[in-house]
Amino acid sequence: MTVPGMMAARSAPEVMLFPGLIDRRRIVLWLSLILLAGCLIAIMAPTFAVILLSGTLVGISLGAFWAMGLSVAVELGAKEKTHKAAAAVFARVRAAMILEIPMGSLVAE
Repeated sequence: MTVPGMMAARSAPEVMLFPGLIDRRRIVLWLSLILLAGCLIAIMAPTFAVILLSGTLVGISLGAFWAMGLSVAVELGAKEKTHKAAAAVFARVRAAMILEIPMGSLVAE
């Protein structure tokens, strides 16, 4: 838990340097691909070092996504409904966080 947390804290401020250079939607797409890669590596990890690599990728992607999520939601929505767009993004992320443990337990059984 420490490695993903440290990487999330490090990647969140750094990702804010790129929006002027790269389209935010592409950044979010790449962050999703990094998250997928981290999860796939964790599934096939033969050693603890590989698990740490997986945690590093997951932490980078999640920290940067949280930093970019609000700006992308505001950019994609209509100006008068930016507050609803931001609320929708973060409500769905929180719902996923709440449901992931029971769903994971169900799948594991």
